[in-house]
Amino acid sequence: MSKIFVTFILLIIPFVLFSQEVEIKHLPTTINTIGAELNFIQINKDSALYTSSTLENGKFQSLIFRTKLKYGEWGAGKYYNLGEAFSYANISLSKKESSIYFSVIDELGNGKIAFKEHKKSETRLLQNKINLENSNNTHPHITRYNDKNILYFASNRKGGFGGFDIWFCIIDRLGNYGEPINAGEKINTKYNEITPFYNIWNEELFFSSNRDAKNNGIDIYKSKGGLNLWNTSEKVEELNSKEDDLYISFYDKYSGYFSSNRIPSL
Repeated sequence: MSKIFVTFILLIIPFVLFSQEVEIKHLPTTINTIGAELNFIQINKDSALYTSSTLENGKFQSLIFRTKLKYGEWGAGKYYNLGEAFSYANISLSKKESSIYFSVIDELGNGKIAFKEHKKSETRLLQNKINLENSNNTHPHITRYNDKNILYFASNRKGGFGGFDIWFCIIDRLGNYGEPINAGEKINTKYNEITPFYNIWNEELFFSSNRDAKNNGIDIYKSKGGLNLWNTSEKVEELNSKEDDLYISFYDKYSGYFSSNRIPSL
């Protein structure tokens, strides 16, 4: 299923309790192809990373690319080398770009979460309590909350509400990972909850779910709070379509990116 990247701009009118306009733009063909482009993360004013997936010998294979913004347009992506594996996807960078998290995916589609320190060659899989055996662990998102480093991720491990759930762990000052904790029933359902992104400006967790798949495929949801204390999640109607909408990320308070296979998907 082909995806497209769509960029949206939120304009908040000052002194009004709630007023916003959303402009959605299809990124150029230097980024979007007949394959699937996903997980576009802008890391500074003129640089971004994203995942591109293509069908190779009957199997989808994903790689990560880096693109530069020139004259207001994103240029063609260049391969971002993370080592030797069948597929890499779902990249997330810490605030100071000192650490990089991403998914390593085998030929059967099984995912594990890996870590790499910026500008160092070594890539390592996270410990077994994150990459729990007999489960698929993917979509890492590193962020800050209450002056702590938090790693959100999606996993279909036992102990959840069903399907893929969103989990998190707290990383201490020494880089040790705490026990994974389920984000709770305000976020997770018996369906699939995936692609988490915590908006630090509004303290809202954005994610996608197929809980309403009969009508709208995969939709974007949000909930205000932190860790496992959330308000009831709600659809982000301004961004959703009757197709699949997921992989939302924010660059700043007013702009960000997501993937969709709505028209005019390639």
